[in-house]
Amino acid sequence: MKTRVAARSNIQIRDGLDLFAATAPGEFPAPTDADLRLLQAKGFLRLGIVAAFIDERQRFLVGRHRPSGKIPARPQGVLGPLAETSHWTGSGNSLQVETVAQTLSRCLLEEAGVQNPNDLELEVHAEKPWLVSSWPVGVRYPGQHAAAVYTIAHINSDRLDELVAGFLPHDGSEINTLVAMETDLLHSHVDVRPGTHQWLGEVLASGLADTAPSERIALTLPIPVIESGAQDVIFSEMGA
Repeated sequence: MKTRVAARSNIQIRDGLDLFAATAPGEFPAPTDADLRLLQAKGFLRLGIVAAFIDERQRFLVGRHRPSGKIPARPQGVLGPLAETSHWTGSGNSLQVETVAQTLSRCLLEEAGVQNPNDLELEVHAEKPWLVSSWPVGVRYPGQHAAAVYTIAHINSDRLDELVAGFLPHDGSEINTLVAMETDLLHSHVDVRPGTHQWLGEVLASGLADTAPSERIALTLPIPVIESGAQDVIFSEMGA
């Protein structure tokens, strides 16, 4: 069964904008002040990542999310990818924004409980393992979209099963359980986080979910750090 690509938001990312032009092959972007200004000018309100982890059986790692301002309430929870808003620190002319790799590491810690992301032995496409798209902020934020970097990484099936089986939700966790779900089942699932079907369709359409082992390199991520005083990248609150 071929998964169709869901309809996109009417906010378009590119339109001639060369975002993250300095990103090295096989690495994730490091957003600059110029990137933030361009994204805000395009109508985006936030910046973050949406993570795709795919094994050789074409299963995607997703979480069963608890209800919140972003997630609708359902009796069995709502399935969706691991996602995280980028953080910034500093003030005035010395603002520091997380790199995408830093946000991804923090996402794995906060949402999946992974202390050292390199234990997962992730691999990525050797040239460009990421996309940029539009991600709906959530159910209480109608019409609001974040600029989302889709990070696309491959994980061994045994590692994925160990991650799912060993997951324990912590106090304040947004996820109840982790699930390794086949593509077609995820595509047909009704109770999903807003944006999930679009994300899935775009990742599949990119071809990066099918990257051959010979086209991949090992991904090394920084150990996650929770900076004191860090705030979400919401453009209206940081003077981007």
